[in-house]
Amino acid sequence: RIVMNRRFQLSAGTIVGVAALLGFLLLWGGSVTQPASAMEQMAENIRKAKSYKAVMTAEGQVNPEAGKPPVKHKMTGTIYWLAPGSSRSDFGGLAPEASGGPSLEADVTKIDLPDESREGALREIIIDHKAKTFDKVELPKGFPSGEMVAKLGDFSGQADRDLGSKEINGKKAHGFEVDMQKLFPRPDVRERGVAEIWLDGESSLPVLVQFKMATDRREQTMRIQDFQWNIDLDPKLFDTTVPKGYTEVTSRYAVPPKSGAAKTGAK
Repeated sequence: RIVMNRRFQLSAGTIVGVAALLGFLLLWGGSVTQPASAMEQMAENIRKAKSYKAVMTAEGQVNPEAGKPPVKHKMTGTIYWLAPGSSRSDFGGLAPEASGGPSLEADVTKIDLPDESREGALREIIIDHKAKTFDKVELPKGFPSGEMVAKLGDFSGQADRDLGSKEINGKKAHGFEVDMQKLFPRPDVRERGVAEIWLDGESSLPVLVQFKMATDRREQTMRIQDFQWNIDLDPKLFDTTVPKGYTEVTSRYAVPPKSGAAKTGAK
């Protein structure tokens, strides 16, 4: 659930803030109407899309108590999304440690899939390639997906600022800036945030999206680019078979998060 206030404890005594980093960028929702603006046209086209692949960079810092230097982190990777709600993120680099300590080396795959046994619920898999663990995370019904680009398909309204046009990867693109609470309204979320969205002049689909968020202790930027929309994705990307040599564990949120943080419990 990247880049993020959710926290997971992975096996082998390794606590990484990978899911926390991702969770910092979720917990949002929206509504759908007929398109009446460039942003709403984007939303309609995302709702019609079957898939995408993109490159992600998430970086930021955790600000500890006064007198201590900030702890910086940076992760890069690839995101895959398949309609109607499957996503996969493969990323590595320096991840924020769950308790706010020094950033840790991480190499992680995160897979979200619709839970066919519970309508509206998700199944989540976190594969820690360093600890060799395969973590099945039990999410409460109604817990939001962390795939924020797909969630832009729920947007209804106008952008806050027109950023004009420029060329991105050989494509003419038009940019917009939108307050995160306007994009993903959640009155119980305290993060301050703004999104910068650049749309392909022909398809009205994103070619670059950047989310910037901050709290008193955490700053986070997620940049998603090099989009490939409506491509065929290998079904093996969403395979939930435990890799050979990995230990299977199960984590579970005790309660749905109310302020960007979630409690976890071991099996």
